[in-house]
Amino acid sequence: MPSPKRNQCHKPKPNTVYHLNPACHPPQSKKQSRLQNPATFSDNRPIPAKIHVEQFTHDPYTQVAPAVDEWHSSGQWSAQNWSDGQVLLELDLHPFIQRPGQYELRLAPDAPVPALLVAHATLYFEGQSAAPGMLTPLANPHTFNINRTAQVVEQSSSVLQLQLHDRSGTHPPGSIWIRPRFAE
Repeated sequence: MPSPKRNQCHKPKPNTVYHLNPACHPPQSKKQSRLQNPATFSDNRPIPAKIHVEQFTHDPYTQVAPAVDEWHSSGQWSAQNWSDGQVLLELDLHPFIQRPGQYELRLAPDAPVPALLVAHATLYFEGQSAAPGMLTPLANPHTFNINRTAQVVEQSSSVLQLQLHDRSGTHPPGSIWIRPRFAE
């Protein structure tokens, strides 16, 4: 077999499908050719550098992120819930945490209470205490960041237990709000 001429192994032209010239490219096993030239389909046809998309179908599993300011009420406490200056709350957050991500949770007493203190807060995912760092206080008073990293399915559970103390003796009612939190 004569040696290949230089012009037989030329640069490809745009929008042209080429088949390898055996004189320029000796045959290889399929496994070797895929590793050395990963830009091929499974049947070894080259993948074009530009692909024109004529029709796009929305992936139903991809959701548009809600706006940051969409707060949702996730619970409340009343004046009757207080006992000996404290209230214990258990919140089921599963209806509000439907996918992995970060969420902001805010406690909002109906009246300003400077002596309101979150004495204890524990987050549970699937009945297990969440790892450190999954529930962290934020700079705003009575506000927390919840970090859900695991996949969320219908059977997933996200429960927050809170113990509030009121040293002022006013025992105000209040509500709890949650929203998705996005990096700024």
